[in-house]
Parts: sequence; structure tokens; C-alpha cells
Amino acid sequence: MNQSLLFALISLLFAGANDALFKRQALSGQCKGQYMSVVGTVWLIVFAITALIHGQFLPNRQTILYGLSVGAISAIGNYLYIYSMNKLEASVAATIYRLNLALAACIAMLFLNENMTLMNFLGVAFASLAVLLFAGKHLADAAGMWTALCIAIIASIFRAFMGIGYKLAMNHGVNADWFLSGSGLCWLVVGVTMASFGKTTFTPARASLINGFISGFLVCGIVYFFAIALKTGKACIVIPIAQMSFIVTAIISFFFFKEHFSYTKIVGLLFACLSIILLGR
Repeated sequence: MNQSLLFALISLLFAGANDALFKRQALSGQCKGQYMSVVGTVWLIVFAITALIHGQFLPNRQTILYGLSVGAISAIGNYLYIYSMNKLEASVAATIYRLNLALAACIAMLFLNENMTLMNFLGVAFASLAVLLFAGKHLADAAGMWTALCIAIIASIFRAFMGIGYKLAMNHGVNADWFLSGSGLCWLVVGVTMASFGKTTFTPARASLINGFISGFLVCGIVYFFAIALKTGKACIVIPIAQMSFIVTAIISFFFFKEHFSYTKIVGLLFACLSIILLGR
């Protein structure tokens, strides 16, 4: 198996588990900002320590620029994503969020001069179809769902630009450890800021602390393997594969959140699996 494909699939597994934890946090009713600040703290510390172990004591200017700009996009997009889960099922919100794969693939072709084969193109098409199958029921729901759907779509756009930002950063030879720690710092700042606007106490609630701590390590796995995959693989292929995490999310949500598994979801999952096979070719 191609190494970039393998790393993208590993990132997918971490992301699927983390999406389910996002839903658990959304259902807890606890402050999302507090949760994000805990995730960001774990993220920042893990990669800052890794950088020091690797002998990288200070990031260069380019690494700081990419780390903070991409990190800000990531933090805002994920906050909106978690917020959308207040109304949407975890599997549906995750799928709409992963719609960014189609946009990211188009951006990669247009601005990164990446060529796609017919198989790759069909893979993105099947992935997009899987998204529509998951979200179709909710698109016809009452107006109360439209706000959550729009928020999830906006979050998806942010995620697409974050993925492209990772590829640009890897292409420009940034120090990966400090680059990734920059995103953790941005999550910490955005989390504390949103918690302050919500007029909550600075100390995270127990649920936010536990969820954030676990999620922090899951996120480290997501971004680490995602960054490695992008070092050697095309963004128009790696990003769509890594974004197929809603397969894992749907399965976890079925067992732990008792979310209904309709025929359209089953077909959507089959299309998603077919998409991974086609993109891998």
C-alpha cells in the first residue's frame, strides 16, 4: 500500500473517533470554548515537547506564519463544527463537514497544479454523493435545522482551506512539530476567547476536561498522520481519503448514541468505501 494512503487512513481512524467525542461534548451542554482550550493545551504541549526532543528549539519565521494562520482557520472551523452538533446527528454533521474534500480537491487541481486521473475524479464524485445521502433527510427538515446545516457547511469550507494550508506548509519546508503546535496554540486562544464571551468560569467543567484531554491526543494523531501523508502524497487524493472519517463516526454513533442507520446511510457508507478504493488507485 502507498505510504501516503496508509497515513491518510490512519488519520481517518483518529478523526472518526474524535468526531464521536465532539458529539459527546455537544450533548453534555458544557462550554465548547472550555473544551477547545483543553484540546489546544494538549495539542500545543505534545508537539512543543516533540520539537524540543528533535532538537528544534525555536521555530523559524515561515513556520510561525503558517502555523498561526492555518491554526486560526482550524480553530474557527472546528468551533463551528462542534456548534452545529447541537442540532445535527453526529454522523450527519461529520459528513457535511467532510464535504470539504470536494472543494479541497478542486483547489488542489487549480492552484497546486495537481493532476487527477479518471479514477481519482470518480472517487471524489462518489465521496460527494455519500455526503448527500447522509445529509439528504435533514435538508428537507424544518427550518430549525437550516441554521445548523449552514453552520456545518461554513465549517466545511474552513476545513478545506485548512487542508490546503497543510499542503502548502509541507511544500515550503516548515518544521512540522512547531507548525502543528501553532495550531494547538490557536485552539487554546479561540477556546478561552469563546468561553469568555459565554460568561463561563475559566476552570473547565469535569466533562469538558476529560473529553478535551482525550480529544487532544486524538487530534494529535489526526494532524500528525495527515501532515506526513501530505509530505509525499497529492492533496487532491490525501485530503478526500482523510475526510472519509464519517464512516467510523457513523458506526460509533450507532452503538453509543443510538443514531438510526437508514438504508440511505448504508448506501452512503458503501459509496464512501468505493471512493477510498478509487482515490487509492
